Amino acid sequence: MKLHVGEKPQATSKENKLAKVDFLGTALIGSSIVAMTTLLDQGGKSFPWRSWWTLLLASGGVSLLIAFVLVEAYVAREPIFNLRILRRTNVAMAYIIGALQVTAQLGLMFSVPLYFQVTQRASMTAAGVHLIPAVVGNTLGGLLAGTLIRRTGQFKILLVLAGLVAGISYVLLYLRWDGHSGFWESLFIFPGGFGTGIAGASSFIAMSAMLPAEDIAMATAGYMLVAGFSMTAGVTTSN
Repeated sequence: MKLHVGEKPQATSKENKLAKVDFLGTALIGSSIVAMTTLLDQGGKSFPWRSWWTLLLASGGVSLLIAFVLVEAYVAREPIFNLRILRRTNVAMAYIIGALQVTAQLGLMFSVPLYFQVTQRASMTAAGVHLIPAVVGNTLGGLLAGTLIRRTGQFKILLVLAGLVAGISYVLLYLRWDGHSGFWESLFIFPGGFGTGIAGASSFIAMSAMLPAEDIAMATAGYMLVAGFSMTAGVTTSN
C-alpha cells in the first residue's frame, strides 16, 4: 500500500489570490488621477493652460480613465471598483453631491483669505482667522445632520437643505463683499461651512444606508477618492 499525499496547495492558492488582484485597474486609475491632478494643480503655474503639457495631461488622464472603465467592465476578474455600484441612484447622487459641495467649500476656503489679504492688506494669519466661521459651521452641520438622521431616519430633506443653506453664503458674498467687508460681514461664510457639513454627513449616510454590506467598503473608497479629487478641483477653479 502507498500513502497518497496530496500536493501542497500553498503555491497554487497564492497564485490564485494574486491572479485575482486587479493590478491593471489599479495602475490605470492611479495614473489617470496623477495626470489630472497634475494638470489641475500645475496648470497656469508651471505651464500655460494653452500648451502641449495641458493637452498631453488632459488627453492622457481621460484616456487612462476610459481604459480603466473598460478594464473594470470586461477584463478584471475581481474589479477594484465594480462599476455596477454606480447604477444605484443613492451612490451616484452621493458622489455628485459630495463632489460639488467639496469643490465649492474648498473654493471658498481658498478665496476668502486672499480677499482679505488684497482688500485689507491683512497678514496671512489675520486672513486665515476669517475662515473660522466656515470651519465651525462645517463641524456643527455634520453633528446636526448625524443627530437628526439618528433620531428620525430621514436624510433626503437634509440633502436638499444643505445646498440651499450653503447657497446663502455665495449669494451674500457676491452681493455684499465689495472690498470693505467688516467683522459681521466676514461671518457670511458660516452658512457655506454649515451646509457642507450637512451635505457631507447626509450624502455619506444616504450612500451607505441602502447598500449591501459587501459593497460598503468599495463605495466608501470611491466616495473618498471623489472628495479628494474635488479638493484640488475646487482650489484650481477658484484660482
